[in-house]
Amino acid sequence: EREGEYEIEILSSDVLTKSDGVITLSGDASLSFQEKGSSKRILYAGTIIVDTVNKKLTALDEVEFEDKSENASLDSIYADIVTVFWESGKIHVSEATTSSERKNSEDEKVVFYTAGERLTYFPEGGILYENGIIASNPKTQYSSIKADTIAMLPGEDMFISDAWLSIGRVPILYMPF
Repeated sequence: EREGEYEIEILSSDVLTKSDGVITLSGDASLSFQEKGSSKRILYAGTIIVDTVNKKLTALDEVEFEDKSENASLDSIYADIVTVFWESGKIHVSEATTSSERKNSEDEKVVFYTAGERLTYFPEGGILYENGIIASNPKTQYSSIKADTIAMLPGEDMFISDAWLSIGRVPILYMPF
């Protein structure tokens, strides 16, 4: 567990209800949150549940999570469900699609997309995908890497296990490590 205070700011919501330490925002809901001394992260969703008893945020229905901090592994996450555990800093995501923007050696912008059945985003900046895919285009995957596990560490390192490199839908190379 980490020490620190969290600040949550409700940005918008059509309906707000509160009962026994649980605040529910519904209809075009958004909020920002940050740990003391860190940059703001933003959640947008159809419904956001703020559970002050269990110290977590749960967003449902067309969720978008933004993290624009310098050391963020991802710029944005699109998912069905996002749960933020603010004591540990972990973020659990179901049916996630993410995007990251980097610069290549020629200083050109490169965007790559990842998707997975389940994603865990760690406070140190690492990400673990289960049944994941990495591609340069989220809709038409002309080339991709599909793997049982994809671990992206802060910085440039990535570990993949039980992976296939594919061109279109045709697997070209299997990497069991």
